[in-house]
Amino acid sequence: MADQHQRVDRETRMNLVANSLASFLKGPDECIAWIGSGLSIDCGYPSWEEAIKQLCDACIEGKADIRPSLVADDMLEWAEQCKSANQKEYIRTLGRLFGGAPHVIRATYSHIIANPFRFLVTTNFDPCLETACGPLNPAIAYPKLSLLGEAHHTSVYLHGKARWSAKVNAGNLVLAKSEFAKAYSPKKSFLPGALQQLMIGHRVLFIGCRLQEGLLRETLKRVKRIQESSGTPVKPRMILLPDAPDEKQADDEKAYMGSLGIEILRYPLDNDKDHLPSEHPHRLLDDILERVGLMQSGGSDPFNKEGGLPT
Repeated sequence: MADQHQRVDRETRMNLVANSLASFLKGPDECIAWIGSGLSIDCGYPSWEEAIKQLCDACIEGKADIRPSLVADDMLEWAEQCKSANQKEYIRTLGRLFGGAPHVIRATYSHIIANPFRFLVTTNFDPCLETACGPLNPAIAYPKLSLLGEAHHTSVYLHGKARWSAKVNAGNLVLAKSEFAKAYSPKKSFLPGALQQLMIGHRVLFIGCRLQEGLLRETLKRVKRIQESSGTPVKPRMILLPDAPDEKQADDEKAYMGSLGIEILRYPLDNDKDHLPSEHPHRLLDDILERVGLMQSGGSDPFNKEGGLPT
């Protein structure tokens, strides 16, 4: 009986989250989706922690037991050490980890691209986003990030892309500390200007990301300060995050995202005992996004029976 009540409460909660998200997407001006690495893990790509570990295994002799910390800037420093130790193997390993075609495209991607986002932005290296969008939608990637004149639904790879058509090229990816410093320098890169254009001109929905990298964080804060000092209205920003494990983490995340001008919309994790242990606890996010799509299509199912792209 308790499990049944829990499911009913969760169902009500999911509807509330879907309604809040649908209201955000129906805003008066254009919106972009910012997609993080959390969506790519189920498609066959490593987490950032696992990727750094494999880089250490491949590039630093005698360091196969390295376990980098979960702090984002520490991982960038480890990536820098790997690149310095063996640049050729560093690039080859990144290509091996992120340049392969996805094993499967998670349903979340289909639900996201069914919405009329102005841009689909990611800091991921893998081709999941471009693959989900299909060949008719253009993709651009660092270092070529001029957004002027780009078509609606363009995929924007802020930190580079490891696969172009059937060719793997990881030479322009932004991961090591020195690569971040170059990419986020207004004098050396179009990336800061592109970020400013994206953040000032559009509402933003963040999905599957935490925004912890130091230079990215400072750039977002700088854009917020520019808007506030110039009197430019700050466009609404929302991030989808799972329920925090405790009140302290919830408060810390709220304060951090608040400093970036981002509102948190939390969704429940799936801890249902009836599901297999292999099923992802974040799968409820897929259900919520599908409900949003149904709301915006007037109740008709925009997806085919296999749960793939709109037909």
